[in-house]
Amino acid sequence: MAYELATEKRPGYLYISLTGDVYPGIARAVAQDVFAAYEKTPLPRLLVDVTRTKISVGFGETVSLVSDYQELGRKYPEKTAVLHGKSDEEALRFYEVVAQNRGYTTKAFTDLEQAVAWLCGPVNPK
Repeated sequence: MAYELATEKRPGYLYISLTGDVYPGIARAVAQDVFAAYEKTPLPRLLVDVTRTKISVGFGETVSLVSDYQELGRKYPEKTAVLHGKSDEEALRFYEVVAQNRGYTTKAFTDLEQAVAWLCGPVNPK
């Protein structure tokens, strides 16, 4: 397989680390694996770390993938933080916007501490 997924339960959320390559054709399998790992835990929130992942998924596939999330997983986290490297910023910011437009509380970060602070904060801060 072109990628590896590791999970760790942390206080209040599930941490998933992806390493390897995510490219067109396997992005859906990656998402299915993330949902399968998340569904095994009662934790309400999710942090996906892709800082050690090379992502080469286009904008069209991103829209299609996020639009199909309900088919991929039976439950979606109440909040999802995505930790990424600077080189993936444009793609992950686009992912964030698409996910938010589909009703998912999702935010992309380049800093782990900021990601955890947001993730562990209220769902809808005033």
